[in-house]
Amino acid sequence: MNSFEINPLKGVDTLEFGMSPAQVRGVLNVEFESFKRSPAAACPCDYFPNLGVFGYYTGEGKLEALEFALPSQVLLDGRNLLSVGFDAATSLLKAKDEKLEHYVDMVIAHAVGVSLYAPQAEESPGSPCESVLVFAEGYYNL
Repeated sequence: MNSFEINPLKGVDTLEFGMSPAQVRGVLNVEFESFKRSPAAACPCDYFPNLGVFGYYTGEGKLEALEFALPSQVLLDGRNLLSVGFDAATSLLKAKDEKLEHYVDMVIAHAVGVSLYAPQAEESPGSPCESVLVFAEGYYNL
């Protein structure tokens, strides 16, 4: 399972926002590592290295975001956002969210619950994204 279809603001495939870490781990069913993003974090994150997937949880231990990097494929309307290039992926999101927030190396589509990160975007807009974050409604309002 390296291919994941985005369900806007709900999750990806059978991974749904609001799941517990145990539920997420059960669905992915591969080795994982848990870590805290900061010493003050209330709940650890999970990293699934064989999939290139990170799971981020609320302080109450509920899934609120999933971050994808290679070797995973994260699909929006059947298009892999990690392989089409930052400019093309941005265009796909802009078609779904007219209020798309555009920064030098990232975009955030709140209406879809997707952000893209491409550190090379300024020099090379056609370069692929390094990661795609799929998030629950309100994730960036914290």
